[in-house]
Amino acid sequence: MRRSKRVLSGSAAMLVALSLSGCFAQETPDATSSPSPSTTPVFASEEEALAAATEAYENYLKMSDAILADGGGKPERLLEVATSAIYERELEGYAQLASAGLHGAGSSKFDSTRLQQWSSVGSTTSIAFYACVDIGGTDFLDSEGNSHVPLDRVERYPAEITVERTQDRDLVSKDSPWSGENFC
Repeated sequence: MRRSKRVLSGSAAMLVALSLSGCFAQETPDATSSPSPSTTPVFASEEEALAAATEAYENYLKMSDAILADGGGKPERLLEVATSAIYERELEGYAQLASAGLHGAGSSKFDSTRLQQWSSVGSTTSIAFYACVDIGGTDFLDSEGNSHVPLDRVERYPAEITVERTQDRDLVSKDSPWSGENFC
């Protein structure tokens, strides 16, 4: 498979775009949990909150990979696992992928999760956590099988993810590279 130095830009190509940023400020994430007191706790423990959030993020990555594999087709599927704000952010990138005639291949992964905080306000519970996202097993290919991933992309990077739980539905509401020290 021939590699090209062509860079696919756009927010939906986050597998590439987010990982291109190799410079991170020198901060260390502080894990603090702050569950709000309520009459009926949403989660029995911090571990349960983190487990729910990581499951939601895993579903988000799988759906994102599926949309990319389809060349950006049927992007509305992302609304099953992410908020409308994330969906709107990704639309331009999916359109660029489609217009370039590219499709994604492979799977995104993450590990080294650490709870940042969780809290409840009204009927919404927000769970923020850190993770190391690994896109090394992904590619963007043209119809001839040529890769369009930059040779110098960062394939593993720290991220801050937030999941919102409303009415027993968990949606990713934030998926951003961590701007502090690279803890991956």
